[in-house]
Amino acid sequence: MQDHGSDMRHRAAPVADINSRADLDCVAGDGPTTPGASTEISGRELLAFAKSYLEFDKIRTVAELQLNVARTPREKSRIEQLALAKFGAALEREGLTMARYGALYQKISANDRLREKVRKLIDEEQAKS
Repeated sequence: MQDHGSDMRHRAAPVADINSRADLDCVAGDGPTTPGASTEISGRELLAFAKSYLEFDKIRTVAELQLNVARTPREKSRIEQLALAKFGAALEREGLTMARYGALYQKISANDRLREKVRKLIDEEQAKS
């Protein structure tokens, strides 16, 4: 995975570990899938995760651009805090918490079938916009 070096990225981990659709392919490597893991996550939660992931990617992109031109540590901190607040609000709109998003991320990362489902949901959501 690429490391963009942003402090926001490190603060939001594991949320920020998925940088692009392509990263969904490599977050779990070639490890084994977890049997039965898909029954623990509802279709609604998978969709909420996919939508939140896309929103995070948009927020991260803007924040990284702003961080690149920020002049002071205080300004950088403000940008990071605002980005995290925006992501928290996006999660809330989707009915998720930061903790639940992180748990979903871990389960999806460890399960090839779930990762493929999420990748399809992301593609469908992107096609809508």
